[in-house]
Amino acid sequence: MSLLRACEVPGSAREQHPRPRHTLFIDLFVDAQSPLSPVWGPLRALLAGRQIAVEVESGALSEEKLRYHIAKSLLATEAGRRGALVVICRKAPWRRLREFEAQEVEPGIWRLPTDSRTVAYLMVPELVGMGPGRSVIRLLFATSDPKEAAARKHHLLTDPDMPSDIKNAVWNFFKTREVVMGYEELAHLGMVEFHEASMRMGEERGEKRGRQVGEQRGMLRAALTIAKKLLPSHEVEQLKALPPEQALKALTKRLQAR
Repeated sequence: MSLLRACEVPGSAREQHPRPRHTLFIDLFVDAQSPLSPVWGPLRALLAGRQIAVEVESGALSEEKLRYHIAKSLLATEAGRRGALVVICRKAPWRRLREFEAQEVEPGIWRLPTDSRTVAYLMVPELVGMGPGRSVIRLLFATSDPKEAAARKHHLLTDPDMPSDIKNAVWNFFKTREVVMGYEELAHLGMVEFHEASMRMGEERGEKRGRQVGEQRGMLRAALTIAKKLLPSHEVEQLKALPPEQALKALTKRLQAR
């Protein structure tokens, strides 16, 4: 959720935010009195002006937990303000969606029935479409699928509804954020290197092979960064001695085997 917070109006978003009056703890709390960042995509208009509680579910979402999230969003809203809840799930909780009779707003986003004091939406980033304004949403969970990583790169770089300063903020987030790295993060690190390579070669139209080599070398640099953290130093040196394409294949196979 740091990615959403990093692209919001300064001071409007608080990560891991406690609400002392009710001893609540909310993953991300956003006060949308100011216009929301474009990163919210199709939810931007639906959440405007509200106090938004965002909860993240990487695993299974039980009925009890979902009802608790809805209750927290009601309690967290200040008197006289309109509240909202956004539950972001790694995988679609189809059973919960059926039980709660959720209405699909668009692919990957459902509205959950609530009382008049708040609105509640459930979003599954991997199911959100490739349309304008949705590129950052699709980055909220990491991927280890090279084809999906490539699709996300292209989507962000070509998203007409995402301003250049937001794109730069996203790249900077992935480049500077310190995370415990494993194979799953390789795609995100590769995205940063891909962006830098594409910016260097962006004016050199027609040199398709050059762009491919630049992306490959960028991915290799990112992979070697991970290798230094996960593998013995002698293995890293052996990988460095290989041609880039062979080194990347060998390293990917080695990390997947861990």
